[in-house]
Amino acid sequence: MSKLGDPTDLDAAMAKLEQLEELGRTLAVVAAPALEAVARAQWAAGRGPSNTTWARTKVGGRIALTALTEKITVTASGNIVRLSGSTILDVHIRRRRAMPEDGSPLPRPWREAVEKALQKRVDAIG
Repeated sequence: MSKLGDPTDLDAAMAKLEQLEELGRTLAVVAAPALEAVARAQWAAGRGPSNTTWARTKVGGRIALTALTEKITVTASGNIVRLSGSTILDVHIRRRRAMPEDGSPLPRPWREAVEKALQKRVDAIG
C-alpha cells in the first residue's frame, strides 16, 4: 500500500467532496422548505418571525390577518431563498410583521430550522 492509502478511500473522499460542492450550489433548495414550514407554523400560531406573539382580536380573541400570510411565497434558486409578499400585514388598525426587515439577519427560529435541514443533508452525505 502506498503512503497515499487505499485508492478506494480516496475515491470515496472525492465523492463526498463532490456531494458537498453540489450542496453548496443548491443550499436554497434544502433550506427553503424548512424555512417555509417554520414560518407558516409561526404565522398560523399568531407569531411573527422572531416568535413574538401577535395580539388577539378584542372580539373573539382570534388571530387576525393570518389569511394574508397565504399570499407569501417561498422560492429557491441556487443559494438564495426568496420570500415574496407583504412584510407587514396591515388591515385597518391591525398591523403584523410577517417577515424580517430587509437586510436584517434571519430570526432565530427560522435560522435554526434552516441549520437543522442543512445539517441533516450534510449528515446524509457522511
